[in-house]
Amino acid sequence: MEEKIFFVIAIILFSSFILVILGLSAGLFLYTFRNIKATIKGNSSSMGPCRSCGNPVSKTAIICPNCGDNFGNINVVANSIIGSFLAGIVALACGLLLILGLIEFIRD
Repeated sequence: MEEKIFFVIAIILFSSFILVILGLSAGLFLYTFRNIKATIKGNSSSMGPCRSCGNPVSKTAIICPNCGDNFGNINVVANSIIGSFLAGIVALACGLLLILGLIEFIRD
């Protein structure tokens, strides 16, 4: 009886983890399409307004040179078309491998 309970809990946890990985993959692919849309519209400039002072600042800047506002670490990979696409492919591949692992776990 305890083995069956462990088996069911393991399947639920493993399935939840797979859903999180596949959701991450879907999000990265959405970022890819958002970046493509921004490039087509011409919004892919390397400069953007500072959220505090409004002066132009590089999108990869960590600190505004005008007002000193700290932007934190900006994820450059998510803002590039190729980077977000490749990260989405890797996450999708991991999700599919986890699905195969779950099938093997259920067979045993």
